[in-house]
Amino acid sequence: MSSNIIALDCIIVGAGLAGLAAAQALKLAGHRVKIFEKSLQKGEVGAGINVTANATKILSSWGFDFSGARALPCRGYQLFSANTLQLLEIASVENDYGADFHFLYRPDYHKELKRLATTPTDIGNAATLYTGMKVVDVAPVEGYIALADGSKHYADLIIGADGIHVGTLDVSIIPHFSNVSSQSQDSMYRKTPVQ
Repeated sequence: MSSNIIALDCIIVGAGLAGLAAAQALKLAGHRVKIFEKSLQKGEVGAGINVTANATKILSSWGFDFSGARALPCRGYQLFSANTLQLLEIASVENDYGADFHFLYRPDYHKELKRLATTPTDIGNAATLYTGMKVVDVAPVEGYIALADGSKHYADLIIGADGIHVGTLDVSIIPHFSNVSSQSQDSMYRKTPVQ
């Protein structure tokens, strides 16, 4: 870690895809990361997931093992006319977007992100994953989370990544915040309505 970087203590609530990806990014930036997950053994359920070229570039830079995660690369595609079924275009994904798309089984994707986040590197220490830890309160101004067991854990940065149907993000940190967009070509986000 460079001496001019300030290492933050970071807490991530939720060990899903977003939480683990955030942990990996923060770890590689030299920060100390703790992940709190309410389930005892966090695992993903579901079917396939498409990882587009922008995400492939980021994951590759992190050392993501696409082969180990049993990813199926999508190296090209064909476009047909909806009216005539004539072939309109055959394209190379890597030529058009700079990297392949990948199709993954969601649990394999999760397992590989977990491996990355919780493995130390030359750049950053492993993120620490705590399971069976239900967060019952978040105090963004004071900088802590409170767990069901009554303990409080303090951090410089708290990220709610516990899903859209849970509740950490119900805490109003930025009033009337409803839309996120990015100027970056290498970003992923999920727009969710504010209630």
